[in-house]
Amino acid sequence: SGMKRDVLSTDCPRMPLVVKLQDDSIFGLLRDGRWSPNEDEMDVAHALHDLIPKVYGLWDFRIGYTHCSALVLQKVSSTVPAFFKDLMLQPLTADLLLGALDVLTNILKQMCAYAGPEHQFRLDDWHAHHLGIEQKHVYLLDWVATEYRPDLTEYQRIKRAMKSFLRIPTYQ
Repeated sequence: SGMKRDVLSTDCPRMPLVVKLQDDSIFGLLRDGRWSPNEDEMDVAHALHDLIPKVYGLWDFRIGYTHCSALVLQKVSSTVPAFFKDLMLQPLTADLLLGALDVLTNILKQMCAYAGPEHQFRLDDWHAHHLGIEQKHVYLLDWVATEYRPDLTEYQRIKRAMKSFLRIPTYQ
């Protein structure tokens, strides 16, 4: 739960879901006469389909005079911080370290692929809590600040993501 968006999840084994609920009235009109960061995420969901969890839909609705939206997507089993916290509870082995390096390598590969010439997205806000892991696949969980920017260089597109990702929190 945050100031701008509440995230709810289900534990249904057949279809685990996450719902991002947005009180769009706190934003006023955003760019292009739009209301919601959920709408922005829905717009780029197709272009980012390999990078984000499966998106099932966006619903706009009103509660009284309040305009709201709900973005429904597949639940990812773990965030990067939770994954590393779980690793630290296990005995230290070479396989454990290789698994951790594999996850970090996958994150960096995804960053390079989506900032690179094939996709040309400016990546932002890739801190560890916005990254999920499902069977070693890395997913971006909050992509509202990810935008198509072919006018920037690859390094300009990846710079903010690297800065936020490299601020890896410590665990005790």
